[in-house]
Amino acid sequence: MQGAPKHGKMITVSDGWLTCPRCRKNKRLMKVRPDTQGSRMIAYCRVCKNEILIDVNKGACFESQGQ
Repeated sequence: MQGAPKHGKMITVSDGWLTCPRCRKNKRLMKVRPDTQGSRMIAYCRVCKNEILIDVNKGACFESQGQ
């Protein structure tokens, strides 16, 4: 499969909001709609001070593993 996106672990989305996969404390990291799509988007958690690269495909969020 050439060009297939490399996905890491799935990230929790509750009530349309992305939860920080590292600290799980920031419940409103980024708004994600069911039709949202994007790859290698940067989300910053103000609680644990980490930047997370995420891939979003039709509302399903995964931590990005690609280069």
